[in-house]
Amino acid sequence: MQRVLVTTSWDDGHSADLRVAELLAAHGLKGTFYIAFNHPNAKEITDHEIRTVYRMGMEIGSHTLTHRLLTGRAGTDVRYELSESKMRLEDILGAPITAFSYPQGAFTAVARAALVETGYWVGRSTVAFRFAYDFDPLLMPISVEFCRHSRIAITRHAVRDGNLAGLMNWARIARLEVDPLSLGRLIFDRVFALGGVFHLNARSWEIDRTELWRDLQAMLHHIAKKPGISHLTNSEVLPPRH
Repeated sequence: MQRVLVTTSWDDGHSADLRVAELLAAHGLKGTFYIAFNHPNAKEITDHEIRTVYRMGMEIGSHTLTHRLLTGRAGTDVRYELSESKMRLEDILGAPITAFSYPQGAFTAVARAALVETGYWVGRSTVAFRFAYDFDPLLMPISVEFCRHSRIAITRHAVRDGNLAGLMNWARIARLEVDPLSLGRLIFDRVFALGGVFHLNARSWEIDRTELWRDLQAMLHHIAKKPGISHLTNSEVLPPRH
């Protein structure tokens, strides 16, 4: 069997992240939780909750201070969002923060350059239906977003990101499936059979709002029962830095 790496990521920062972290830990999985300090659609996670998630073996990453899009913003503004959120999270944890998630997955050359300047190693995008071992670490793709989206919404997102290869993978492997659990299983089974990186992305508050907890647990169980898989945080997927 080819080498299979599994990672998960969770955006925005919400108290329901604790429930996700507990589910991941119970199944032997890992995740990276990206915290925005002032996300408009989700209650901020407390410092204590952030430390609790981290102590469970999960990674904490930055999702900016305000969750505002980085597109169309001056470089100084972008660098402030990145450096200030990094500093605040490092103060909470007493540990380095090196992973970042672009708000709404929207990235620019300015934002990518700012990641390097402010000391990040990972820039996670939402370029979907990807599973190759080799990728740009500052534009880390995902394999599937575990949420309810229409085919039109998925297609529009891929077009925005210039992700024609992802659209082709979605059509070829999953036959344009949109049900989160069915889609997640189809993509994971392909990675398990042929090797690669399976990266599941979601938001805990959205899982809660759309009542997807049972489906999420079924998805994690489907992954966990397969042998010979390396379960990693987002940063651990990258080759060692020298």
